[in-house]
Amino acid sequence: MSNKFKKAVIISKLSNVTHLDFGEVVESMLFYEDVKFYVKDNELEILIKSVPPNILITLIEDYGLSILWTNPHLLLAQKAKGQYINFGVGFQNDTIDVHTKVAALYDHYYPNKKGLKQIINRVNDRINTYHTEDITQQVLDDLLDHEYINYGLNRLASNNENLKRLGFHFFRDSDNSCLLELKSPSNLQIFDSTGHAVQICKPFEAFLHAREQLVLASSEQCNISTLPLTAELMTYKTNSIVQKATDTSGLQLFQDEFIPNFHKISEKINSDINNLEPFIKILDKSRSIRKWLSEIEDDKNVLSDYYQKLTETTWVEKLPTKGIRFLIFSGAGIITDAIFPSGLGTIAGTLLGAGDAFILDKLLHRWTPNYKLDKGLRSIQSYSAKLK
Repeated sequence: MSNKFKKAVIISKLSNVTHLDFGEVVESMLFYEDVKFYVKDNELEILIKSVPPNILITLIEDYGLSILWTNPHLLLAQKAKGQYINFGVGFQNDTIDVHTKVAALYDHYYPNKKGLKQIINRVNDRINTYHTEDITQQVLDDLLDHEYINYGLNRLASNNENLKRLGFHFFRDSDNSCLLELKSPSNLQIFDSTGHAVQICKPFEAFLHAREQLVLASSEQCNISTLPLTAELMTYKTNSIVQKATDTSGLQLFQDEFIPNFHKISEKINSDINNLEPFIKILDKSRSIRKWLSEIEDDKNVLSDYYQKLTETTWVEKLPTKGIRFLIFSGAGIITDAIFPSGLGTIAGTLLGAGDAFILDKLLHRWTPNYKLDKGLRSIQSYSAKLK
């Protein structure tokens, strides 16, 4: 437990249009000693605007929270190209100094705050910039993996026959870009789960995020908390890489552990972010229990046992429950036994592309890609379609 749950990156999620689900970040600190909150684009501004400076500094300085800012990241866009839709995967790489940005945001939202300069310096001390290489080609390769795409689309549209009938098909264009062909009426409109119209390419963002976050988690050698579909795509891709490298099929490298009585802690925090003191007491308690856990062997119920010991006879027991899932990686031994006799170099050169070989190398060096999934979210983001 202690080694597997030392570090985690928490992918930012919106609790509503104007607020990040910061409660989920804080809640994750019950399980992980080193938590990094991953933000990009306007998410940094929403964080600074919505989380009081004293709360953020307490979590940063006393409980090890840090912010992982990324500016270079993948973007998805579409435009008409004859009878097809041009499906563009681009790499944004603007030069933005995050510390200057933080200072400007605090100056804007807290102009009369006492000790503002010191607050800015203390927050900036725990903000790191995540630099990633351009993985556009890796994503394009993923989009041309028909089994992978079909798996994701079936999960994406598991409750909606309209989306299934769209008939998406990806192929390479002469300029090596990736095009999306629609075999359905061109006047179809896609709507998200809130009823807002979105671009037809919108449902495919999960495939970009899956590769992007797989690279992120493996580079940071940590666990990750992300949206359910993204995590399922990441586990599928990980299984696929290992099966290809070991020339096997049907491997199940992840164990699904569900804590049914997990409470709505993040929701409680989000509803009253200024009153974090009751949660801080639980967070203090988690430190001693994690030490106890480091002395016992992992078993299937270790997370449930840990959570029960952590929250028993506390105010948390009075909260409504939502359940929470962890996908626990259990295939390290399988990979090592199957690959080390022949060596990674041979496998990477013959069966895997550079991106997949990078992931396999991290797995061989004992990276354990465990995923935390919040069952309070919709299990899978759903989309609908209709004629305009």
